[in-house]
Amino acid sequence: MTFKVSVFFGSGLSNLLSSRVQAVRLKWTVCCVFASFVVTPLAVAWETDQYTLPDKPLVDIGPDVSRYVLNNLNEALAEVNKALAEYPAELQRLRQHPYAQRGYVLSFNPRYRHRARANDLLDLRRSVVKRERALENFSSEPGIAVHISAAIGRPIAVQEKIDGIFGLPTMFSPEWAERADFVDTYFRPSGTDHVYALAGFHRGLHAAYFILSSTINVYGIELGMDKLGHLFNEGLGYYEEYLQAIEAGLQPPQAVEKAIEWGVHSEAGRFGIYASGVYSNGDLAANIAGLHFYLNLFEPIQLAGTHHPAIIEKVGGRYRVALPYRDQSGTFMQRFFSNHMNEALNPSRLEALQFLVIGPAIESRCKQWLKRWPDRGSDWYAAERQRLQRWYGIDYGHDSNNTSPLDKLCFKEPAGK
Repeated sequence: MTFKVSVFFGSGLSNLLSSRVQAVRLKWTVCCVFASFVVTPLAVAWETDQYTLPDKPLVDIGPDVSRYVLNNLNEALAEVNKALAEYPAELQRLRQHPYAQRGYVLSFNPRYRHRARANDLLDLRRSVVKRERALENFSSEPGIAVHISAAIGRPIAVQEKIDGIFGLPTMFSPEWAERADFVDTYFRPSGTDHVYALAGFHRGLHAAYFILSSTINVYGIELGMDKLGHLFNEGLGYYEEYLQAIEAGLQPPQAVEKAIEWGVHSEAGRFGIYASGVYSNGDLAANIAGLHFYLNLFEPIQLAGTHHPAIIEKVGGRYRVALPYRDQSGTFMQRFFSNHMNEALNPSRLEALQFLVIGPAIESRCKQWLKRWPDRGSDWYAAERQRLQRWYGIDYGHDSNNTSPLDKLCFKEPAGK
């Protein structure tokens, strides 16, 4: 193309047009990268700071989260039931269309005289493919779980990025926008007032300086907004790894271990240590909680000695939320949240050089902690940290090396003792 332009219009105009084309391509590339960054459900080195406490306790949004999940779950199951009930007959009708007898001519030729007919063929093919794929996906419990994940996890993925990148309030649930106390539902330290602010001195800048997940309160547990994404999106990744292990002949406990290995590899690589120098035990805890959410969709589970029946039941060929959960809209998700997700109580493994700045930053916040919880001593924090190394008896990949625990930083022995 450049050669032809230069022949007819000269090299100057050719270079001008070429530069404009490159500029347009660059703009499109930036837009596409940004779009993919926002809509992808994967978390990319999201850090969060629970060492820095809000000025006042945050409003508990646990019931809001449960209602959001339950509402979207019901909507997803309604879509599944509709597809299973209506798509077989619709497919039969579409396959009897006169165009269907011609083998679905899909190639669109600009010279084709009957463009309207070609578009009709494309629409027909899309309709058939949509219904065929839906029936194939909804014929299995894993396929339905993926559909449920899209309904719940994708809005959260978008909102956690709006929160992490731009610092704007999250609104994945319509009820949040109507709250009078909306401003008290999240806490985000300033770019220089969190423990990671200077932690990237050996890297140039730390990722958390640009991307920081706000702290929210879910059933009394202060955790990063990113933990919702880990629960519903990375949790699905664990679930898929678990299913592959089951298909390979492993027993459920070994399949869980395989899923955890996948998560540990990610956290020790590009989604953790490589990106920001932080191996988040809290992220891994949210991931294993997410695995159990997806397992619990179609089978009962045991958590902390409590039996939880399957969330979904099939009655008369239709899927629905099981009776025990229908009246629990305010507590539906409570069992999946714990102090494991609080990165101050369950501290992360850090690169060695980060201790030089993160340790003193945490110590400067100790007075706030002692003032807020005066009845908690060194023994309480140490015992809690020890307890959180396993998730309800499961080794979820916790790494206690190079962490910054409150019991050691806020309760130091006086010099000379």
